[in-house]
Amino acid sequence: MSAPQTPTNNYVSFDDIKELFKETGKQIKETGKQIKELKEKMKKSDKKIGELSHRIGDIIEAMVEGNIVQKFNDLNYPFSRYARYVEFFNKDIDVCGEIDFLLENDHIALLVEVKTHLLIQDVKDHIKRLEKYRRYLDASGKKYQLFAAAAGGVISQNVRDYVLKQGLFLLVQSGESFQLIKPPKEIQLRTW
Repeated sequence: MSAPQTPTNNYVSFDDIKELFKETGKQIKETGKQIKELKEKMKKSDKKIGELSHRIGDIIEAMVEGNIVQKFNDLNYPFSRYARYVEFFNKDIDVCGEIDFLLENDHIALLVEVKTHLLIQDVKDHIKRLEKYRRYLDASGKKYQLFAAAAGGVISQNVRDYVLKQGLFLLVQSGESFQLIKPPKEIQLRTW
């Protein structure tokens, strides 16, 4: 038989508990400071990423802008006016929007949407914008025929196919510039 064991003292003194709470409180405060510092660093990083994304967007737009008028003139669309960042607004018919590039002559206009990474939803949004711009022109008495184009620095094959099937021109990055692609012959160029 073994000798009975003496019970160990599992009790913690009140002073020990006070000391544990004090230490835990310090750790919580320190963790809170670290979280706050991390949040500040994340805000700064988000801001820098946003600025970088905006700059990349500016570069893509500048590349598209480079010789866009000439590319369309080469296709017998003689545009005589060109504008970047065109805003339109008519409160009477509740229509407003912004166009990245607008090319015009006396009877036709081309609206170009430019994205760093062009997605199908961007194309759908552009088509809605064209419908709004059509209403805006009609309300102001302008009888332009509207065409559309979409451009992007990165465009997946399914987005390229979608743009062309919608009857829009497509501008894709090609080396130092952008290549203009017309919809295939079996797809009629869409007008508004």
